[in-house]
Amino acid sequence: MAAEWYDEVGSGNAENIIQSVISDAIKEESGQKEASSFAQELGDLATNMSAVIEPGLAEFHMDSVSVLVEDAIFDKDFIGAVKNKVIALERQTESLRLVQVARNEAAAAIELAEGQAEAIRRVADAEEDEKARLEMNAQEYLWFKTWNGQLPTTLVTDGNNSLLIGLE
Repeated sequence: MAAEWYDEVGSGNAENIIQSVISDAIKEESGQKEASSFAQELGDLATNMSAVIEPGLAEFHMDSVSVLVEDAIFDKDFIGAVKNKVIALERQTESLRLVQVARNEAAAAIELAEGQAEAIRRVADAEEDEKARLEMNAQEYLWFKTWNGQLPTTLVTDGNNSLLIGLE
């Protein structure tokens, strides 16, 4: 059968079929790779291309022995674009990190300010309590200092025997 096919299509057609199948495999598999990681993934690329090439050649009763991707040559502009993309991604990552640092610093500053405000409130409350206590002590002091030791002889009431002036 192969001999009949060869007689019908000629030797040049086999090369065209193989080139077409390989070209399709290259387009299908290399299009799924990121250019920046292309060189590290040549082995995987060869395996994946083999999975595409073998069925493509089988349609024409051809077999592939192996697929080897040795080198990939890129256009100078393409390499520059990949480098620029890598640099842009690095800058973006750094920017995101700096934004997170700023957020963390802002959160820490807010916590510090809230803590300081709470401390100020507590000190003010304590001072107010101490002032009230001292004022009461001062009133008691003045009362005792001016008291002659005698209790009042007249009590002011509201008529129901409730004192209007406390003797506390």
